[in-house]
Amino acid sequence: MTLSSADGARCPACGKRVTYYGEVELSNGYKLARYVIKCKACGYRKVLQEVILRKRDDGIAVEVVKLPSLRGNK
Repeated sequence: MTLSSADGARCPACGKRVTYYGEVELSNGYKLARYVIKCKACGYRKVLQEVILRKRDDGIAVEVVKLPSLRGNK
């Protein structure tokens, strides 16, 4: 999944527009979803958020591995 940077998000390295997209990695018993921004001009890439989904006997466990940093939040 790819989203254009209609909001005008810019690359911190070169100033060009970035693209938002999601990646999913499948493994034995879990899925790892990453939400990423990438600059097509210079190759800058940053993982904004990672979420792990695991199968359990009683349902699904959701683990947020990396939270996005919010403006003004340090």
